[in-house]
Amino acid sequence: TSQRADVFMRRLATLRWSALLYPIVAGILLAVALAFFLSRALALPLLRLADKMEGLDIAQPPQPINEAGPKEFRALAAHFNSMTQKLHDLSTARRQLISSIVHELGRPIGSIGLASQYLERYAADDPEISAQLLNDISDQAEHMRILLDDLVVLARGAEVKLTVDVQLVDIRPI
Repeated sequence: TSQRADVFMRRLATLRWSALLYPIVAGILLAVALAFFLSRALALPLLRLADKMEGLDIAQPPQPINEAGPKEFRALAAHFNSMTQKLHDLSTARRQLISSIVHELGRPIGSIGLASQYLERYAADDPEISAQLLNDISDQAEHMRILLDDLVVLARGAEVKLTVDVQLVDIRPI
C-alpha cells in the first residue's frame, strides 16, 4: 500500500506540474502571437508612411495615404497628407514665380540687347536716334533695377516677417 501511495503521489506531482506547465506554455505562446499581431498592426501604417515619404515627389500632385488605424496614426497620416499638399503647392508657386521672374527680366534684357545692337550697327551716325536708343536702354535698365529690388524685398520677406503700415490716404489730390 505504501508503494501505491508512492505511485499515486508521483502521478499527482506529475499532474500538478502538467496542470501548471501547460497553461504557462499556452499563455506564453498566446502572448507571443498577440505581440506579433499587435506589433504588425502598429508597424504596417508606419511602414506605409515611410514608403510614401521615400517616394515623395513634390513636383507631382500628392497621393494621400489612408488615414486608418488608431487615433494617433490617423492624426499622423492627416498631418502627412496636409504637409505633402502644402509642399506641392509651395513647389508649384515657386516654379510659377521663377517663370515670372525669367519672363519679367528677359523682356528688358532683350530690349537692351536689341537697342544696343541697332545703335552699334545703324544709329552711330544719327545723334537723335542714338539719344533715343540710349534713353530706352537706360529706361529698361532702371526697370530691371526695380525688379531686382522687388526680388530683394521678396527674399527678405522669406527670411523676416515684413510689416505693413496701413494708413488712410486721400486719393483726390492724386
